[in-house]
Amino acid sequence: MDTPTLALARNLDLSYPSNQLAAGGAVAGLVLARLTGQSWADAVRCGAGAFAAWAGARELDPDHAESAALALAAELLTGLAAGGSESDLAALEELAAAFAAVGSLRLLSATVGVAPTQPEQTALAAGALGLSAVGQQAAALLPGTALLVSHTREDGLGPGSPWTGVAALAAVVMPTLLKPQEGTTPLSGLLALAALSTAPASLRVNEIETLNDIEEQPISRQRVKSSRMLALGAVGLSLIVGGQRGLRPVAAACAGVGAWALLYR
Repeated sequence: MDTPTLALARNLDLSYPSNQLAAGGAVAGLVLARLTGQSWADAVRCGAGAFAAWAGARELDPDHAESAALALAAELLTGLAAGGSESDLAALEELAAAFAAVGSLRLLSATVGVAPTQPEQTALAAGALGLSAVGQQAAALLPGTALLVSHTREDGLGPGSPWTGVAALAAVVMPTLLKPQEGTTPLSGLLALAALSTAPASLRVNEIETLNDIEEQPISRQRVKSSRMLALGAVGLSLIVGGQRGLRPVAAACAGVGAWALLYR
C-alpha cells in the first residue's frame, strides 16, 4: 500500500536560494544566540524560530520569497535582542507553539495540494490541547480554526468532516480564556503591533501564480487570504490573552508579508 502524501510535510530543497537562506538563518540564529550567552534550549528556540517565521511567510505569501526573508530577519533579530525565555522548558513550549501555527497555516493554505489525513488532523488537535495546557493560549486556537475553515472550502483539500476542528476548538476555548497570560515581552508585543499595522496591505491578495507541491495547480487565493486573516487574528489575540512569544514567528511572518506588500508592490 502506498504511503499517503502528507498535507503538513514539505521538502526543503537546498537548490533554491530562499531555502538556503532559511537553513542558514536557522544555523546563524543558534550560533549567535549561544555566543550572546543564551542557553542551548533558547539558542534552538532562536534558530528554529527564525526558520518558523520564514516557513510561515512562505505559507502566507507563496509568490514572494522576499517576504519570507524579511520575516526571518525580523524574528532572528528580535530573538537575539529579547534574550532567553523564563526557562528551557518555556523555550521549547514556545517553539512548539510556533510550529503548530505554521502547520495550521500550511493546512489552510493547502500549499502541498492534498487533504490532511486523519492522523494529521488528530495530531493538530492534540497539539492544540497541549498548547492550551502550557499557556500558549492564542496558538492553541489556531489548529482547530484552521481545520474548521479548511473544511468549509469544499475543494477537496480540506478535512472531509468538521468534527476534528470542532473538537479541537471546544477542548481549548475555556482553558484558553481562563488561564492567566504567559509568554509576553515588550519586543514580542512590538512585533505583534508591527504585524497588525501592515494588515490592510497584507490582506490585499492577488491571484497566486505559485503551484502547489503535488497537483501542480495554482494555490488558492482565497485559502491564502484566509490564512493571512487567521494569522493576523491570532497575533492580535495574543496581545489580549497572552502567548506572544510563542506566536512571535507568526507575527514576524505577517510583518514580512505586509512590509513587502507596502514597499515593493
